[in-house]
Amino acid sequence: MDLMERLRRDHDDMVPPYAERFTGYAGCDYIESGLGLLQVLVSYAGLQAGSIMLDIGSGIGRLAVPLTKLITPPGSYDGLEIVERGVRWCSTKITPGYPHFRFTHADIFNAEYNPGGTVKAAEYVLPYDDASFDVVCLFSVFTHMLTADVERYVTEISRVLRPGGRLAATFIIINDETTKSMQAENGIYNFTYQEGPQWLFEEGMSCPELAVGYEEKYVRDLYASNGLDVSGLYLGQWSGQPATSATEPHGQDLVVGIRR
Repeated sequence: MDLMERLRRDHDDMVPPYAERFTGYAGCDYIESGLGLLQVLVSYAGLQAGSIMLDIGSGIGRLAVPLTKLITPPGSYDGLEIVERGVRWCSTKITPGYPHFRFTHADIFNAEYNPGGTVKAAEYVLPYDDASFDVVCLFSVFTHMLTADVERYVTEISRVLRPGGRLAATFIIINDETTKSMQAENGIYNFTYQEGPQWLFEEGMSCPELAVGYEEKYVRDLYASNGLDVSGLYLGQWSGQPATSATEPHGQDLVVGIRR
């Protein structure tokens, strides 16, 4: 497909080549899916043109590109990503035209996305000041992280969020409703092994971060213990639930918290 676009000479310079994309589900439209994520943040996290926002797991700019049409100074955007080539592409293609959009590489180990990472997620300190963001989002990040890592991230996110700021994060939530869907084989994931609050596809996986589910009570308690009040939990299509405006663009479960 990249070759066809080059031959036609109709490639959009603000859209990465297909071969470079490592975020989003197979076959998703880069621009359309990014616009969908933007609308989720506007509708459920209060994102505005002047918001100071942090996108953890910024990937290769799928959300950042459409956000350039919304966020204007004094608003700003910071993207944090563990896959270095994503940071490099965004810094080259987006930042020159939009200097209030910044991208940072975090060399954090992840068995699926950054197996050569030198820093443990459970020990990582976000490179931002306390109470510096209005909105923090994570799309399809906690779904690839183990318990100690998720706990560290939520603690750090709470630190960098301003009072009244919002965290919008997707999870794979395990509760009675989603468990019944899995048992009925209505969803796309089937977790069979529980280890504390986290659920994995099976025991002894070489790459358990492939997909990780978390019990609903655990997620709610984790938010609460870090000064975040859950303002909404929306079940996504992964478990066979109907699509909603909160979940259709990503398919996972959305949990929104407000910093006390």
